[in-house]
Amino acid sequence: MLDIRLDALRLICSIVFSLLLLLFVRRLFIVNSGMNRIGPGIRRTSGAVPVILFFLLIAYQARWQMFGFLDSGFLRVQRGFDPRGTLIGCRFHRGEILDAEGRLLAYDAHRDASLIRTYPLNASTLHLVGYHDAVFGSTSMEKELDACLMGRSLTGVGNILRLAGNAFVHRKMNGNPVRLTVYGRLQEKAYRLMDGRTGAVVAVDPRDGAVLTLVSSPGFNPNDLSREKFSALRNHPDHPFLNRVTQGVYPPGSTFKTLVAMKALELGLKPEYVCSEKGFDCGSGQPELHDYQYYAMKERGEVFEGHGRLNLDQALTKSCNVYFAHLGVALGSEHLIGVARTAGFDVQIPAAGPGLPTRAGSVPPDGDISLSRLIRLAIGQDELLVTPLHLALVTGALGSNGTMYRPRYVESEKTCPWRNLTDARTATEIARKMIQVVEFGTGQSARIPGVIVGGKTGTAENASGRSHAVFIGFAPWPGPVIAVAVVIEQGGLGGVVAAPVAAGLFKAAEEIGLFDAGMETGP
Repeated sequence: MLDIRLDALRLICSIVFSLLLLLFVRRLFIVNSGMNRIGPGIRRTSGAVPVILFFLLIAYQARWQMFGFLDSGFLRVQRGFDPRGTLIGCRFHRGEILDAEGRLLAYDAHRDASLIRTYPLNASTLHLVGYHDAVFGSTSMEKELDACLMGRSLTGVGNILRLAGNAFVHRKMNGNPVRLTVYGRLQEKAYRLMDGRTGAVVAVDPRDGAVLTLVSSPGFNPNDLSREKFSALRNHPDHPFLNRVTQGVYPPGSTFKTLVAMKALELGLKPEYVCSEKGFDCGSGQPELHDYQYYAMKERGEVFEGHGRLNLDQALTKSCNVYFAHLGVALGSEHLIGVARTAGFDVQIPAAGPGLPTRAGSVPPDGDISLSRLIRLAIGQDELLVTPLHLALVTGALGSNGTMYRPRYVESEKTCPWRNLTDARTATEIARKMIQVVEFGTGQSARIPGVIVGGKTGTAENASGRSHAVFIGFAPWPGPVIAVAVVIEQGGLGGVVAAPVAAGLFKAAEEIGLFDAGMETGP
């Protein structure tokens, strides 16, 4: 709201300044006409002053008449307060935003005499595309792409000619269209799969970091904003303005076990441990660590006898907490914290070109930590926090060649590697273990017919309520073209709640033809 008030204040100040300048020039002419008693030199000087000021006024007004379209805030305010539609703000057509298939995601449409920014996919694109409104300002990609959409971008001869044309021909002015990497059909599917639940769904192309879909829930329809509704949304306890994909941070839970396993492989560790009914002793005064089956069976009055002796493959497939507690002790805090830092959990993700700002997660500080904290860290808890977008990028690296790419939102932007998570051989080993998770383990709800899917479930403890349901996955194998992260706040078991959402998204990606390229290539 502060930006809106500043835009309005700037417009008012401009009008007041123009009026004062006109009055001042008029006064100088009056004074000049009465100065015949003063010498000729003084008359010449006093006569030049109003002329100079007059031309300054002309230049000032010409700036707004010719180049007012360069000021996005100025045009926004005019759109909101021009019932006749005669001002420049209602003649400037902001550039269209298109999806990867050329489908409109945002465009200017006439309503009465005004131009209204319109979003045909309604709430499903809110946190990705955002909104551009005369009263409420701009958000998300509408904000990040403002220079291009308003025709201020000088990249290329076409943009320069468009800028020059807009300066002299005001009958109808146009900004530049922008094509994003996302698929509108995936956006709509992901939004429906969330079904109003609080959380996030994001998918990227593991080969280049292209963002294929990005949905945060809950949201709202940007086509239907009013002051009353805006105020109610601001005060809503579910925070519908929050982009949970890029700004929400969550414990990764058992999805972090993929990175723990990756570090073990890099160090040549492939131990076997016994998971008994006794669980894992976390030290004096600390409760024993058990697997989720222990608690589920206990509620039913049954006894969990443990998984028995497990190797790394079996432990990841069963998501065995006790095994990874042993493995975490064997690795030590230095390696556990180090692998989280290698994945970049504690830094903001830089986009490849214009993109949504992200919030950094968190990693425990370096140094020795207690046994109980070490064990919690090994299963993705303690001080570990990460955004869903970050989880998707990590998943893409594990499912592909070990490289994390900067997220790319605009189709014309070049691919930009960000971090080397691991070597291609280790990534392939982890990917095969993640396939076993979906085929035979806790992630079976992510399976789809005829397609090899890899993934990992997570049930992340939440201090303020029920555990968050988490799932990460990629498809198809070999040669994945989509990597997904799903977080359902207070959803419970990731394999039961989050994995089916990923399956629905994989199925939609297959239906629109994304898997065709992946089936033809390998990692």
